[in-house]
Amino acid sequence: MRQKRVFALVYRLIAFLACLAGVLNALGLFSGNFSAEILLYYTTESNLLVLTMFALLLCRTAIDIKEHGTVGPASYFERLETIVTLAITLTLVVFWGLLAPGSDLSFLFSYHNLQIHLITPLLMIFDYFLFVTPGKMKKQDPLFFALIPVAYLVQAYSVAFSGFVYSSDLGA
Repeated sequence: MRQKRVFALVYRLIAFLACLAGVLNALGLFSGNFSAEILLYYTTESNLLVLTMFALLLCRTAIDIKEHGTVGPASYFERLETIVTLAITLTLVVFWGLLAPGSDLSFLFSYHNLQIHLITPLLMIFDYFLFVTPGKMKKQDPLFFALIPVAYLVQAYSVAFSGFVYSSDLGA
């Protein structure tokens, strides 16, 4: 699969559209209840990162097909993709390992919840294992893997210390 750019293009297009639907749904755009507060959740932010990553990968794959043909590697931005994959994997693990056990079953198996906490993370993880060429990491790269969660902690504490209060019924 690593050598089939058309497969990568189709996969990434489907993944991008699925992720876009999840993000728009999380923001409340389908229900007419837009909420900017939802952007404060790590889940939403990590899903936006994945959406951006799939957009970059989709564009780069299309350019590569045009310039170099349909056969060849579809591995781009390997280090960045690793960081984004780990960020969204954290969303999956924390939600399903820590938050889901105490949640209502109707919420757990709702389209909205499955999309942002399971489908999008799995699409990113699968892309990583299907298309990223192994051996591209450098010794110092693991230090960069923590950037997104640490940046989120700084943001969360900044928001909390500023006294901002948001509604707890956002469902994310």
